Amino acid sequence: MKANEFHFRNLQEAWDGLHDYMFNKEKLIRKKGGGTYGSELVQYDNIIHCKEARIDKNFNFGRVIGYTYKKWTKLLSNYVNFNYLDLVRSEIRAREVKRSNNYNYTYHFDNSHGSGKDCLISLTFTRRKGYDRPVLIWTTRASEITKRLIFDFLLIQRIAEYVYGRKQRCEVICFIPFMFINLECSLMYLSDRGLHKVLRKGKNGDYSDYQKRLIERHRKFNETPLDKIKYRVHKRAAAQVQRKEDGTPVANVKDCFAHELKFQPTPTKKLKERDIAILDMELDQ
Repeated sequence: MKANEFHFRNLQEAWDGLHDYMFNKEKLIRKKGGGTYGSELVQYDNIIHCKEARIDKNFNFGRVIGYTYKKWTKLLSNYVNFNYLDLVRSEIRAREVKRSNNYNYTYHFDNSHGSGKDCLISLTFTRRKGYDRPVLIWTTRASEITKRLIFDFLLIQRIAEYVYGRKQRCEVICFIPFMFINLECSLMYLSDRGLHKVLRKGKNGDYSDYQKRLIERHRKFNETPLDKIKYRVHKRAAAQVQRKEDGTPVANVKDCFAHELKFQPTPTKKLKERDIAILDMELDQ
């Protein structure tokens, strides 16, 4: 079956664009061989092209999906072997100094915890004749779009900066054989962006079956006290969906901005602004 291709300006727009597609193209997804499996809406064989490896520096992981600095350190410790990555970086920088017209060099992600499920497989650094910038090819086993994909996108950006420096613009091509949205988790996105601003009715003037399930679960999450929600995963999602008078989630997760999440071998505590500035200066050299 032919792969599904998407084109975006950067990783941030890819995340938003894939949500828009999955929320509003259920009929097309089914036609292409995907569909619903329990609470998941799935599409197979996806190639995502991004002209730039960039996430909005002010994206707030805490407010939108309830992620914390600790979650970022866990991602690094599970998937990134810095000794190995340093060898890869040295090889690539040597080839950049030689101004090689083309090269292909692959970094293979770790899976230290075992619980990572090998979702991240590899990141291939390439130079192509006629291209004015490097191309990073990211291969993954599967990706849940709302929470995991945006975090993995930031990881790709940070690795690109670590290898090439922040001034070098890089393209990204992502191969995701199995991408999906989860009914409960995706409500975090819809609550942050606005349920009826994102969901669009079909040509028949009605919502699709999955959209109707999203709307109903959104209503239920807002009307049900958190202590009455049985499953822990659902409770965490509902805490992000339910909002206080000022519009912030009742989960009260602290702000966790993208620009605070840096790439360091042994991250033990949240960086201060001065530490962030120092790391950025090193990458700019």
